[in-house]
Amino acid sequence: MTTSTLDLTPQATDAATDPSHLDPARHWPAMTEATRHLDAPVGAIHLGALRRNAHEMLRRAGGVPIRVATKSIRVRGVVEALLAMPGYRGVLAYTLAEAIWLAERIPGLDDLVVGYPTAEAGAIRRLATDPDLARRITLMVDSPAQLDLVDAVRGPGSREEVRVCLELDASWHAPVLGHLGVRRSPLHEPEDAGLFAAYVAARPGFRLVGMMAYEAQIAGVATDPPGRPVGGAVNRWMQSRSMPELRERRARAVAAVRRHAELEFVNGGGTGSLEATAADPSVTELGAGSGILAGHLFDGYAHFSPAPAAAFALDVVRSPSARHATILGGGWIASGPHGSDRLPRIVWPEGLRMLPREAAGEVQTPVTGAAVARLRAGDRVWLRHTKSGELAEHLNEYAVVDGGEVVGTLPTYRGEERRSCDGEWSALAQLGSHRVGAAEPDRAARGRGCGPASGAGRREGRTPRQARRIRPQLHGHRRRTRHPARPDRPVGRRRSGCRDRAGHARSRHPAPSASGPARAVRPGPAEHGRHRPADDLGRDLDRHPRHRARLRRARDAGRRRAARDRHRRVPVGRRARARRPAAGSEAGARRARSPHRADAPARPGLRHAGRRDHRAGRRGGRRVDAARPRRRPLRVLLVPAHHDRADQDQHAPSGGHAARTLGRVGRWVDDELLANGVYRAMCATGAAIPALTPGFSRLAERFTGGRDFTDLSSKVFVTNRTVRFAEMEYAIPLEAVPEAFRAIRSLIDRNGWRISFPIEVRAAAADDNWLSTAHGRDSGYIAVHRYFREDPTEYFGGVEAIMRDLGGRPHWGKMHTQSADSLRVAYPRFDDFLAVRDRLDPDGRFANPYLDRVLGAVGGRNGRTGVAERNGAA
Repeated sequence: MTTSTLDLTPQATDAATDPSHLDPARHWPAMTEATRHLDAPVGAIHLGALRRNAHEMLRRAGGVPIRVATKSIRVRGVVEALLAMPGYRGVLAYTLAEAIWLAERIPGLDDLVVGYPTAEAGAIRRLATDPDLARRITLMVDSPAQLDLVDAVRGPGSREEVRVCLELDASWHAPVLGHLGVRRSPLHEPEDAGLFAAYVAARPGFRLVGMMAYEAQIAGVATDPPGRPVGGAVNRWMQSRSMPELRERRARAVAAVRRHAELEFVNGGGTGSLEATAADPSVTELGAGSGILAGHLFDGYAHFSPAPAAAFALDVVRSPSARHATILGGGWIASGPHGSDRLPRIVWPEGLRMLPREAAGEVQTPVTGAAVARLRAGDRVWLRHTKSGELAEHLNEYAVVDGGEVVGTLPTYRGEERRSCDGEWSALAQLGSHRVGAAEPDRAARGRGCGPASGAGRREGRTPRQARRIRPQLHGHRRRTRHPARPDRPVGRRRSGCRDRAGHARSRHPAPSASGPARAVRPGPAEHGRHRPADDLGRDLDRHPRHRARLRRARDAGRRRAARDRHRRVPVGRRARARRPAAGSEAGARRARSPHRADAPARPGLRHAGRRDHRAGRRGGRRVDAARPRRRPLRVLLVPAHHDRADQDQHAPSGGHAARTLGRVGRWVDDELLANGVYRAMCATGAAIPALTPGFSRLAERFTGGRDFTDLSSKVFVTNRTVRFAEMEYAIPLEAVPEAFRAIRSLIDRNGWRISFPIEVRAAAADDNWLSTAHGRDSGYIAVHRYFREDPTEYFGGVEAIMRDLGGRPHWGKMHTQSADSLRVAYPRFDDFLAVRDRLDPDGRFANPYLDRVLGAVGGRNGRTGVAERNGAA
């Protein structure tokens, strides 16, 4: 089952009023039999119960449209199916990043409201610079500070008009009980709402289009909680007083706001208050979602009874005594105030309960009760989560059960690599996305040849159902900052099917595949005694032990098999050599190669000398003026804004002399204890107390002291850095490096920033590769960094403006905000490259959101349009 095939139309076998979903003796045994072949933990959705709940919500709404609250579902397939039903209209998203993600993936979804204020700078920039997203997405605001956040990212004259929705506080100030409800908006009185509406209307760059008021004390508080009759009576009394007060206050607030803005919608309500809120004439739509999957929190309402559409099953693994059994796992606790109602509820077999002293544990949950005598190891115990959406945070997918069998699966947000509650919306390819996880493909396919789209690419295009994007599983240059070039659940294409055709590791001319591992053209196994030229060595970080460990954890058994081929030399035919000029000078989103010739002859094995010298880097500004491309790589490290002294790293062939290697203890003290451990502590302290950063930068210089050693290139060039940071790097004409450096220092001084990371400056000779950052000119590279707990937006934005004024070209695999329109100006052969891409990949099989932004989407595939039509949205 896919997201497009989930049908919530009532069926003859499960009419909306069918009571079987509410009968545990019929419902849970059928779920057990249907999912018996699946390993626990099993998350399951009963399609009949889902249909019943969806239609019951519409009946209770009485014809008022329902906006789907995605936080309470977190399954894109269910959201799409609901939006296809008459009566459901629009989405109430949890975060702006989620709203953008849904807008890009649900066809026809053009009405999204973010239910909470946002401070996501990267997502705001994406919204503010994309006309289509700005037209479809509405932000939630309740104070001028939230508008200031938007303007800080993009001022009103340089962005699209941003749609906003005003939130009114719907809580009740009870005479005796005090504040009842959730503490959300500061706008409680109608007069406050009217004044803020006038403020928004007068502020350029914003348009007030909606108003929202969520009455949590009515929608989310049970009126008949099991075992608490007194509490239920108090709750009913509270709601009978709160709702009339809110109805009168909300009507006055809507009238006050309408005097300053034309409201497109007034949203209110929740699953527990659909009937009461729908009766309010000032409300034009309802917001709800929890009643769809129905967590057990909603079992305690007197006026409706949702069917248990979503649940999870765990296995019995032991019997510690005759009166107890133990299930594996179970500690999936709900958010909210601490109490027994936050625990998962055991629903089958009947007669089981948790032990008060242990409750639900992360690894095991002991249970007791009359049904224990019938339990054996391997039996299933069904539980329901307290809250409808939070269950999806523990599962990658739900098994969909219909007619007594599993008819398909639906991935959760987690299963689609999108986490609703921790900010991991890595499909956002823009400045400000700091974390990008590793995507796992739907399946892996092996190509039959070494062509650019042979084998797997052709097979994926056989039918529309199989027309999915493909991500080549390659080895490359990966750093602590990761670019967001990740497709959505791609087909992974392994290149290990390519084999030697005309070369060997001992050959003087090892010829690589255009998409093989970079080490195929770089140093081979030491026993062969062959190495590539010195200035093309040491760039394959996947040879590093820690990176290999990360790869092993991320790959399945089939991908490990591909990793075993890493020392093989893969020759390339004449056609692949002809395509060589399209590559670039860094391994990034396009898997580009080094600017040096792929078929340059290998040399006899050489060792490299590495030197770090503080004294050579004194008066760092003058060293920048003297930077030139040379045979021996040069890197000047400058601590910005705080002192003018640079570190200089040099690497050069040693001529085969004996190694002066660093001892294991010395390397650990230098690289791990000082350069990683102590430096990480300095960065963290500097982020908390910025005034300490200048002094820390001088201490860091001492900790990472000078050293001189000789070793294999993989040990000289590659060092392990565990300090997390964000990075942006630009290539500019070499002669402009001093001017750019001085402008960056001036920018830092003017703003009083405290930057804990140095500026990196290096140089490279010109080359003729079409999309190389050094194409057609000697280039200087300036890289800036920011500790991952510090917002890089303002710093990187200022530096990027300087670089673009000087004709800069961004590093393809690091953070930047450029799009295809601006990059076309920077690269004379940009359109030539696109012509090659369109000829070799006309259907966009190897595309992804990041490449759509920087290269332009391949026109005519899945409704995607070209760059000009998208206005270069990034």
